[in-house]
Amino acid sequence: SALYYEIPENEAALIVNGYHLAYPGVAQYHESIRTQLGKDRTLTNLFGRKRLFLGRWGDDLFKEAYSWNPQSSIADKINHHGVLFVYDNAECPEVELLNQVHDSVVFQIPKPTPVEKTWRFLQALNASLTQPLTWKGRTFSIPADFSVGPTLKKQTKLNLKDINSLREAQTCGKATN
Repeated sequence: SALYYEIPENEAALIVNGYHLAYPGVAQYHESIRTQLGKDRTLTNLFGRKRLFLGRWGDDLFKEAYSWNPQSSIADKINHHGVLFVYDNAECPEVELLNQVHDSVVFQIPKPTPVEKTWRFLQALNASLTQPLTWKGRTFSIPADFSVGPTLKKQTKLNLKDINSLREAQTCGKATN
């Protein structure tokens, strides 16, 4: 940390120690990952996907392993409950998947599609994406955000509790559907 941020070692140590005092679960998580890697160098994400870590034993391997489980779980969540949902959706077949990158799914719905139909689709997609996950006996949901706009750069965040947010976005020329 000290070399990377170009600060004195004692300052870096204070920052790292303060972080671990504020978030003790992080150190416990890191230890559980190192313990699992020590057994068979394999980790399993929340969807049961396994990865074998063959890199050189040390900090670089550990950093890669610490981030793999949450990142791969989110990617699987997006693919299983987002991308596949868009492909398999019979209620709004006019939805066209454009892109999926890391933690986002980009799709378009033709403008002539009725607002109510679009709204039902977005509600159903949100329900699919926010299905609860369980990890180490804890169940939780990850919220999903939705934005609409004529381009990827010009978007307005939707309030999924109020259909009027979609209507307003459309009347301002900001909706993709």
